[in-house]
Amino acid sequence: MSLISKKQPAKNREQLTTESAVIESQKIEKRAYQKEHRARTLAAYNEQAAIIKELKSDNLAAYVANHSDNSHDVRTGLHSMKVNAYELAVIKQAIELTGSKGSRDLYIKLCKQIIIKGGILD
Repeated sequence: MSLISKKQPAKNREQLTTESAVIESQKIEKRAYQKEHRARTLAAYNEQAAIIKELKSDNLAAYVANHSDNSHDVRTGLHSMKVNAYELAVIKQAIELTGSKGSRDLYIKLCKQIIIKGGILD
């Protein structure tokens, strides 16, 4: 015995959702989560970055020495290299010590040194 009447033709039923609608919904949810997460991490980063930007060479060296545990903090950035506050302090101190114009100039100098020495940094 069947619950469906054999005398009536089967009705064409539409899908409740399509695969593309589900994927689009997931994308929207993911973007919203990423935006919220970025806002949370950016606030913490900006707080530490403001402190680091005010530090001078001696204090910066002390900050780097005392905050090495922070080297694995969440990195923040959108389309550029993402760094956390500790890494920003390390980069800033290296820029000051080498007399580089900025992080790009520092990076190029380090790459040239590696090429000239023909080895890998320790």
